[in-house]
Amino acid sequence: MKNIMKTVRMSDEMMENIQAIMHNEGINFTEFVTEAMENYIRSIKFNEEIEKSFGCWEKNTHTELKNGIDNYIRKMRKGRKL
Repeated sequence: MKNIMKTVRMSDEMMENIQAIMHNEGINFTEFVTEAMENYIRSIKFNEEIEKSFGCWEKNTHTELKNGIDNYIRKMRKGRKL
């Protein structure tokens, strides 16, 4: 994988906050920024998947839930022997 160098501009206050975190975590700036961007991308992808899955548990596609999820779970648990 090829590494790319980019310049990042930020306020003094932001950099002071980042430096404090880097010191406490024992990481350098590249590690901090890389982890922050990975977390941000993961969050965006998660939210996209949540949006895509919206409505997939409608009553017409899951008739077993017509009496409510609580009743369904109770019925499932009754059938199990622990």
